[in-house]
Amino acid sequence: VSPTAPCTLSPGLMRSLLALVAALVAAPAASAVGMLRGNGTSSSNTYVYALQKCNSSSEWTIHGLWPNWDEYCTDDEDFDVSQLSDLIDELDAYWLSCPQYSDTNEEFWSHEWVKHGSCTTYSEHDFFQTGLDLLSTYSAECPSSDATSCEICLDMDLNEISSC
Repeated sequence: VSPTAPCTLSPGLMRSLLALVAALVAAPAASAVGMLRGNGTSSSNTYVYALQKCNSSSEWTIHGLWPNWDEYCTDDEDFDVSQLSDLIDELDAYWLSCPQYSDTNEEFWSHEWVKHGSCTTYSEHDFFQTGLDLLSTYSAECPSSDATSCEICLDMDLNEISSC
């Protein structure tokens, strides 16, 4: 191939590249950070506190507390619901799997622990207790509009809203 020869791309590769460029241009900064979260390329030492509104609800509930630096950090962190026995009533009310999804609450909590909680220094109990404690502090940061999800970036100490 000569250095002056034109470069040609297959139509499929060209469509993929154009779609990627369009998504990156259209995505707000927070979404771009979200694309990096968990794959080891983000150097941000922040958390995303994610809230959700289930179908037919006007109340914010917890979707998760996600460390920006990684996901699925260890295979040894199996979920043990018995560690949350004193939190079950609160978790059922404020950290629930929305009915439009097929997961039970326990399946949802297991997913959140294995994917996100295992990457923190918290014990399983403290991870969920911390998520519950943050709800009253940060839910007012989410719009009261028709939005169904809200992500708030917090510093490592979970004391201040931060940029991700």
